[in-house]
Amino acid sequence: MIPSKSNARVPIPHDPEIYAMRNLVERFFCRMKDMRRLTTRYEKLKRNFLSMLHIFAIRCWLTWVHTLIDTAIPRCLRR
Repeated sequence: MIPSKSNARVPIPHDPEIYAMRNLVERFFCRMKDMRRLTTRYEKLKRNFLSMLHIFAIRCWLTWVHTLIDTAIPRCLRR
């Protein structure tokens, strides 16, 4: 559920944790749409399409890990 506007007369209650998870899922699908091969489903066989999804998920995970490493290591210690 999307939180109500700050100036709403009757605010709609929402759970910030669920909203954060929903946002994460939406951003994942938005990134997935950027990969044209998945969006247009070039791979017609179920097996090949699932393989492309796995490759995409691995790519996203590697980007996330790389970002964590970059933020964890102080700049002065990087090569």
